[in-house]
Amino acid sequence: MQKFYFDRTDEDSLILVEAEINGMPISMALDTGASHTTIDETTLMLAGVSTSSSDQTVDIETAKGIIEAKLTKLKTFKSLDKEMNDFEVQTYDFIAAGILSQYNGLIGLDFLQNTHFCIDLQENSISFPE
Repeated sequence: MQKFYFDRTDEDSLILVEAEINGMPISMALDTGASHTTIDETTLMLAGVSTSSSDQTVDIETAKGIIEAKLTKLKTFKSLDKEMNDFEVQTYDFIAAGILSQYNGLIGLDFLQNTHFCIDLQENSISFPE
């Protein structure tokens, strides 16, 4: 069984996990309430991913209301020892939306699709039974 540990200082803390976009390390929040993975445009730019050519957009609901996000395909996205190739993510400018955070985006259920996993909040771990 694969197991990954995370830190949560209190019950309001997010589950933060390490990830990689095209080999560049980033920090992501694991959000089982999100259907799709969403990443900050600045983070993608630093990873060498252009979002300017994306003409597909989607409306997504955030804590601050409905926003329009671009759809962008990543060559590779990796987290929790799982790698996705040609993985489509939602992107928008966090700073323009007034979001300043310790993470670069959130991992949604699309990344964990067809995967058995368990989030243990007593042990602060995510496990993947084999």
